[in-house]
Amino acid sequence: MDVIETYPGAAQDLLGIRRKQYGLGELQESLKKLGCSGDILTRNLTGDELDAISCAMVAKQYGEGHYLAIGDPSEIRMILPRTGKVAIKH
Repeated sequence: MDVIETYPGAAQDLLGIRRKQYGLGELQESLKKLGCSGDILTRNLTGDELDAISCAMVAKQYGEGHYLAIGDPSEIRMILPRTGKVAIKH
């Protein structure tokens, strides 16, 4: 199992969705439109829960090999979602 580091705000920016400080409802609706399911469909989630879902989406992409890694390769790198039509495996 790999351990990764990510940042929900940057992931949300790359996914083209608004961060939690601009409205939890809008963030929740955006995550639903991206295909998230579960509690997100049945109740209003907290900002921390929505950030956790955003990070889980990044982890899923990482597991599938579709991600962007930034930072110093000799240290742990920040893993972010790869956007666009072409997904490059690392």
